[in-house]
Amino acid sequence: MSYYRPKKGVRTGVPTITVPRTLSQVTYFNIPLATLLQEKGMESMHVEVDRSEKSIVLRTPKKNERGYKLLRTGERGYGITPKLRKVLPAGRYEMTSKRPLAFAKV
Repeated sequence: MSYYRPKKGVRTGVPTITVPRTLSQVTYFNIPLATLLQEKGMESMHVEVDRSEKSIVLRTPKKNERGYKLLRTGERGYGITPKLRKVLPAGRYEMTSKRPLAFAKV
């Protein structure tokens, strides 16, 4: 029986979000991004997606907005709910700006 094993890319230390191709898998946050979110005290986050520019912006949710929590997905992994995959196009998104926590597709 074989298990799904994602390809391991080059480790650069840049905070990245990896969106899987299948709808049932968890959207993966790498360790540098997870530690950055924990340092900022973001227990839940609101995700803004711009499909035309292929970009993602994370921010703290306002009172009437839905917030997603950071989940532990294994020993060294973190992720966010699979429901988010329906909105995001698959691929790898690297951080472009630290102030608004903006990510763009690589």
